[in-house]
Amino acid sequence: MFGFIGYIGEFDKNKIVYETYGKDKSKIIENLYGEEDFFIRQCTLDKFADDKVFFVESDVVITVEGIIYNYSELKKQYGINTNTGILYRLYKTEGENFIRYLNGNFSMAVYDKEKLFLYCNHTSYKPLFYMETDSGCIFSTDINWLMQSLEYLGVGNSLDTNSAVCLLTHGYMLGDNTLVKTIKKILPGHYISCTKGRKHTDVEWLSYQDIEELSIPYNDILERAETLFSSAVDRIYKKDEEYGYRHFCTLSGGLDSRSVAFVAGELGYDQTFATIGEKGCMDELVATQIAKKLGGMHIIRYLDGGKYLTDIDSAVISNGGTITYPGFAHLFSLFRSIDLNDYGQICTGEMGDLLFGGGHEDLKYRKPAFYTGALAYIKGSENLLSEQYINKEVSRYKNAYLFFLYNRGLNSAQNGWYASYMYTESASPFLDIDFIQFILSVPGRYLKESELYIDWMKKYHPDMCKFKWTTTRTRPDAFGFVKCAAKVDTIIRTRVLKQALSMNPYQKWIDKDERLHRCIKNNIVERRDLINNSAILKKMYNSVMRSDNIQNVFMLASLLIAIDKFHMTCNE
Repeated sequence: MFGFIGYIGEFDKNKIVYETYGKDKSKIIENLYGEEDFFIRQCTLDKFADDKVFFVESDVVITVEGIIYNYSELKKQYGINTNTGILYRLYKTEGENFIRYLNGNFSMAVYDKEKLFLYCNHTSYKPLFYMETDSGCIFSTDINWLMQSLEYLGVGNSLDTNSAVCLLTHGYMLGDNTLVKTIKKILPGHYISCTKGRKHTDVEWLSYQDIEELSIPYNDILERAETLFSSAVDRIYKKDEEYGYRHFCTLSGGLDSRSVAFVAGELGYDQTFATIGEKGCMDELVATQIAKKLGGMHIIRYLDGGKYLTDIDSAVISNGGTITYPGFAHLFSLFRSIDLNDYGQICTGEMGDLLFGGGHEDLKYRKPAFYTGALAYIKGSENLLSEQYINKEVSRYKNAYLFFLYNRGLNSAQNGWYASYMYTESASPFLDIDFIQFILSVPGRYLKESELYIDWMKKYHPDMCKFKWTTTRTRPDAFGFVKCAAKVDTIIRTRVLKQALSMNPYQKWIDKDERLHRCIKNNIVERRDLINNSAILKKMYNSVMRSDNIQNVFMLASLLIAIDKFHMTCNE
């Protein structure tokens, strides 16, 4: 990946790793600053270069990875004409809480007279990891760099068994955890303050926990949704135009991607669309119709046969084993097959259904439960986790919806888009700071069966409703009896005719291709001995191999390859 890596304290800077995976050096920006007890190196793509500030002043060092959308507004407000000048002014006038004034997908480090602040935005879409020792704190936007550095420094990477069990059930990490005991991820809406010789302080600068439900007329909610979502789309596309880039939007048969595509089109932006999936799947057919309607170039990459699933190593190395690898690998296979040099951000509809759509509204009124949102629960696995760990993770959230949002959403769903960071940036309007806070204030009763989502489309963007929705296999505005007929048709196709309707029918691919099945299983069996010292993980291994649930198999492969590639020690 790319970004920055550094430390505060006493470490050997010659053992800090920042490998750029063979990327063309002419497309990389490198900067570094160091003094006796502080070091930071920026190694980032030259895309959106002015946003990725590396600023050194006599009293402050500021490093940014990612994009800040409201630089232009802040420049007008403060009468300053540079991004570095804006950040310096905000920090000096507002102090460490200056992040509240910034809107974007970024992480940032600020060093100020022996004190270090490490920031994540409101979603941690650009993750930032850190590890604290008696010698100080090491941090990086790339967990791969951090784990390699710890190995070279002689600290090592000790496997966190609780996190390993989570990967084998949820398919992703919970909270601030990673597979390595000593490495933590800065939580969404948080920053940490580090001083040499002292334990870090964690500060929450934005919380979704205490957002109150709106009590305004339904039509006003619809109007506010339209204003905020359109503004979010416009903000992303304007940033592309600021740098002279073309617009790139992923497109499927769901509601989320079409929402982005249609709104951007109605705002006057020309777009190139990209779709991935099994040839002939509904996602491809619907996306093709939408792209034709909007008049954009449409790139289709077929996943037929699932051959991309054999490249497990690349996916696991890139994301440090923080999620099960297929969700990362299919996007990685798309991005590396396209020349993205002329394009700006990959604009997506990520998390639209989770926030705007239905299906999760009841979680707002339930207590958080540990396995909410797990991809493939294994019976009895909760007995293998420490009670302290379970209580810690559950107690972070006031209801099950927030547990689901932070973990299945911000820790998992958006993680797959990290694959884009090898080539450019990515963004989802649904994760805009203003939109996400608004949509979380909408009463749950309006989200049932995507009522608000569909009413918004019908009122402001009726053309969106002219195309089938893959979830229901009908138009979004279809009447009840049509939806019922579609459900019956789906049941017949999947249960009777055994058809695979998904864009990535994993089980179908595995069943049809013995070589693919054998490749994945061999990756597991060959690494079986890596968990010999863990009775818990051996039990999990045996459960997965007996059940042969494909999701659990993917998770197990992700875990074992992460242990292998990052030389993790596995001792309970």
